[in-house]
Amino acid sequence: MNDTKLQIAQQALERFLNTSLDTQLDGTDTITQQEHLLTLFQTVVQTVPAYRLFLAEHGIRPESVQTIEDFRKLPATTKKNYMQRHQLHTLCRNGELVGCDFIAVSSGSTGQPTFWPRFISDELHIATRFEQVFHDSFFADQRRTLAVVCF
Repeated sequence: MNDTKLQIAQQALERFLNTSLDTQLDGTDTITQQEHLLTLFQTVVQTVPAYRLFLAEHGIRPESVQTIEDFRKLPATTKKNYMQRHQLHTLCRNGELVGCDFIAVSSGSTGQPTFWPRFISDELHIATRFEQVFHDSFFADQRRTLAVVCF
């Protein structure tokens, strides 16, 4: 793992650990959800070769996506039209498979598993939602809770 990637992962983990659940969920930690989404879109456009190609195939100029309304008009990516059409490394940031933290794989319940690159920083958003469920539904902040996660 290179130093920059390690710093990004460490910063994301520190934000996750040091920001209350309420703050994470209400979006007041730094930027609005819409601003975050548009920034993420621009980052993906700049760094993920397959996504740039996907947009070009749909006649979309990335610079035209300036508002959340513009973003909502983007075509959805699916396993068939995106994940299975591109080589795995082109789905990665900077087109480099080695830059991923790990590779996720679907269960293959449709007959063919699908692989996609993942990053630690991506997982923290999911962890926040799990924390929300355990907090709101099981009161895990008030009593001991055992969770068994099986997929």
